[in-house]
Amino acid sequence: MGGNDPEVQALKDDVSEIKETVKNVETAVNSLHLLIVGKYMTKDDLNDFKAEHEKVHDKLKEENDSVHSELKTAVKGLVPGWIAIVLPILTAIISGLAVHTLGR
Repeated sequence: MGGNDPEVQALKDDVSEIKETVKNVETAVNSLHLLIVGKYMTKDDLNDFKAEHEKVHDKLKEENDSVHSELKTAVKGLVPGWIAIVLPILTAIISGLAVHTLGR
């Protein structure tokens, strides 16, 4: 085998290509490692996050309960008015149907 043998040159080219691919993979892995380390949370960070989340959750629950209570009171206040409006209408409809049905 000589230095100019095409098979040897093809193997050298393949090795060079593989080395370049390995370098690219190493670069990608290192970048991924830095990304993961940059996003890493310690146990204390996680506990702080949970505590803050609980505070926000409790505040939103209080606000929701307050609004729900106000709406419930408002709806209860509207019920007598709706009954006063709907009951005579229903009575008139039922009376009209009864007269129409029994009148035949």
